[in-house]
Amino acid sequence: IEMIEGEPPYLTESPLRALWLIATNGTPAIKDEGALTNVFKDFLYFALKVDPEKRASAHDLLKHEFMRCCADLGQLSPLVRSARLARAEERSKKGN
Repeated sequence: IEMIEGEPPYLTESPLRALWLIATNGTPAIKDEGALTNVFKDFLYFALKVDPEKRASAHDLLKHEFMRCCADLGQLSPLVRSARLARAEERSKKGN
């Protein structure tokens, strides 16, 4: 949800309270769900189950139709590295 909306659910709450709210209220609603494809919404439905017993495993999610629509997972590596570098630079600037 954070990647879709640019911020985590319950951003203004403490992390512990945010977890409690999710456990109590269920998966937070996505603000503009209509902008998502049906395949992606189906993927999120299985990935975002609050109850771990009902949540799809990583193995099952990797087999989901949505993952076949995605770019090769190897292409994510440079993006993750870039994001980590940007985050480290941001933290170092805050420390100065």
